[in-house]
Amino acid sequence: MLKAGFATPTLVVTLIGVVGHLALYYLLFRPRIPRHSVLLGEQIRLGMGLLARVLQGGITEEVQFRWGLMSLVAAITLFVFPADSAGPVPLAIVMSALLFALFHLAGGRQIGLANNPMETALIIVDNTWGGIIFGWLFWQHGLVTAMIAHATMHIVWFPIERWFFRRERIEGTDS
Repeated sequence: MLKAGFATPTLVVTLIGVVGHLALYYLLFRPRIPRHSVLLGEQIRLGMGLLARVLQGGITEEVQFRWGLMSLVAAITLFVFPADSAGPVPLAIVMSALLFALFHLAGGRQIGLANNPMETALIIVDNTWGGIIFGWLFWQHGLVTAMIAHATMHIVWFPIERWFFRRERIEGTDS
């Protein structure tokens, strides 16, 4: 169920999340990761296709990590913090975001990624960033807003990633 007044905050936070992700990936981490690792990661993600990324990331991961895991962590933290305190929600958002990142790290290692410190840092930092963005939206405006934001991130990223990947393969540069 969508809460009233969700559209503007969802749009603003989604934009912040997408811009932050793109800056982390293309400005901070991608130039510092070995070329073969960059190409492998991009080839695997692009090979999934846009629909799979939207459905897996935008829907499945949000149900698993925000509706499921984050809600569980919030419920557990209510035993530690008083019910009227602000502690459980931020803690649940951050803890579930870190677990979201660690699951992505494990998945990356299974497919041959995260073999160097920068790539490991990318997976942890970028997915924690996304987890915090999607977690905040989930808590403030509901599951559908987190799904919209996560799917939007993949929709915006897909053509950009495809462009960089093709350029990288053609030119053989690290830009």
